[in-house]
Amino acid sequence: MATIIQAPAMAANSRQLRRPGAAAAAAQADVALAPVAPVASAVTVSPEVRQDALARQERQLRDQAELLREREQALDAATSRVAQRETELRQLEQQLAARQQQLDDGSAAAYTEAERRGEQQGRQRGEQEARDAVAAQVGRLNALVQTLQQARRKLLDENEDMLVEIAFTAICRMLGSQAVRREAMLSMISSLLEGAHAQDKLTVRLHAQDAALLAQDSDGLDARLSLQADTGIELGGCLLDSVHGTLDARLEIQLQHLRETLLLARRQRDELEAPI
Repeated sequence: MATIIQAPAMAANSRQLRRPGAAAAAAQADVALAPVAPVASAVTVSPEVRQDALARQERQLRDQAELLREREQALDAATSRVAQRETELRQLEQQLAARQQQLDDGSAAAYTEAERRGEQQGRQRGEQEARDAVAAQVGRLNALVQTLQQARRKLLDENEDMLVEIAFTAICRMLGSQAVRREAMLSMISSLLEGAHAQDKLTVRLHAQDAALLAQDSDGLDARLSLQADTGIELGGCLLDSVHGTLDARLEIQLQHLRETLLLARRQRDELEAPI
């Protein structure tokens, strides 16, 4: 593969960048340039290295797809179990309503019978028996409902970490598919430039394929930028070097921060819900 980026020769006077094939412009006015750090030499990426990188990326994508399928199957099974528990809970609630109606009817019948006989003691006994029966039945059904609710919450808690991982994997796939687009790379670099000093000369270190993608049309790049291929950076990520330090915008770092944020939010919620 031909050299992707040539190390620019630094002259005493600034030169205006023009589109390929344009005629040379008139001489520019002399402008003093602040000293800058030497630009790293060009990096040549061999076809073997590129093929190895592509093969590694394909394996990673296949592994991620297989992991996502397994997680989706587990989520479907968990969702089915939750739906079954909810159906059982609704059936028990219907049974409770039917039993309550029966007890109400029985209490009314007992009260009517006691009143008909005109026996105060019998009426009181019948009312108390009815109340006791209702209270016992309600207590049993309430205990059953509480048990089902606890089982449902336990099932959700046991599968919540898995749900976080599934959501995280899906986000990784969506972001990873966008990271190799030229527009996405330009947008990410532009966001880094917002925090850089206006006059700084900046070096963007990125994957060789991303560097080649951006170099196809250099007119869209900031004049302060110098691209440098770096085999240590994955596709879609970049490092911005200046005299003030380095800004890290590698995709894997951003995704790791996202995963840590999701898990931290879950732990904080559990701490708030924990009984004191």
